[in-house]
Amino acid sequence: MKEYSVAVIDDSPDDCFAITRQLSKDPHHRYRVESFHSLKAGVDALNQADFDLFLVDLDLGGESGMDLLRHARDLAIPKPVVIVTGNDNPAVDMEALDLGATDFINKNEINTQTLSRTIRHAITRKAHEIKLQFAANHDGLTRLAHKHHFEQEFERALARHQRNGNQLALVLLDLNEFKPVNDQHGHRAGDHVLQTVAERLSQWVRGGDLVGRLGGDEFGILLEDIDPSTKLEPLLADIREKIAEPISYSDYHIQITSSAGVATFPNDGHQSSQLFETADGRMYLEKGQRATSTN
Repeated sequence: MKEYSVAVIDDSPDDCFAITRQLSKDPHHRYRVESFHSLKAGVDALNQADFDLFLVDLDLGGESGMDLLRHARDLAIPKPVVIVTGNDNPAVDMEALDLGATDFINKNEINTQTLSRTIRHAITRKAHEIKLQFAANHDGLTRLAHKHHFEQEFERALARHQRNGNQLALVLLDLNEFKPVNDQHGHRAGDHVLQTVAERLSQWVRGGDLVGRLGGDEFGILLEDIDPSTKLEPLLADIREKIAEPISYSDYHIQITSSAGVATFPNDGHQSSQLFETADGRMYLEKGQRATSTN
C-alpha cells in the first residue's frame, strides 16, 4: 500500500477534517495529512517541501491562496499544488493555472474516490512535467543548465540580489587546449572529459548554486549570497585544481587545464550584460597569459 504525504492549507478546521476523513477511507492508499490554517503557516509548509502534494484553499481567512501559488512558483517547488475551492469563476481558475496550479477540486464534490484520484493524477502529472522541463532546460550530454536557462536563472538571481543587497558572483570557465583531446583520443573521449568536468563542478558548488554549459567547452557558475569578505581568487584556484586532476579514459589518463574569470554584483556592475562581459574579459585575459607563459 503506497503512502502519500499531503499538506492541506485551509483556514477552516472543519474542511481540513473532512478532507482527512475522506482520505482515511481509501482502501488502496495511505495518506499522511497535515493541516495548516493560515497563509503564513502555508508558506512555512511550502518551504519545508517534504510533502508529496499541497491542497490549497483560495480563501485563507481574508488572504489569498494565489499568494501561496506565487510563492511556490518563485521557489520552483517541485511538488504539485491542487486548488480546493467552491468558486466556479473561470477567470480565477485561469489565473491559478497561470501561477502553476496542477489541478482543481470543488469542495462540493469532495469524496474519497475523487480526492484520491486527483491526488495521484496530480503527482504523476507534476513528475512528468518536471522531466520535460529538465530536458528542455539542460544540456543532454552534461545534464547541466544550458546557456539560455543559465542566463534566465542568472537574471532572476540578479533581481533577487538587487532587492536584498547581497553579493553575487558569476564565474566563466573555459577549458584550455580541449580540441587536441578530440583529435588524439576521439570525440567519445572529449565527451567523457566534458561530463567529468561537469560532475566536478557540480560537486564543488553549494546546493543553491548553479552550473551551466554555455558552449562547447565553456561553463558558467552562479554563486549566490557570497559573503563580502570572501576572497574569490582562492575559489578559482580550487576550481582549476579540481579540473586539472587526471581523467581516466580507456587506457589513458587525460589532463586538462582551465581558465576562469569572475565578476561580482555589485562591485563589477548592476546589469547582467556588464557582469558577463567583465567575467568573459577576465577569463580570456587569463587564457592569453597562460598561452604566453607556455610558449
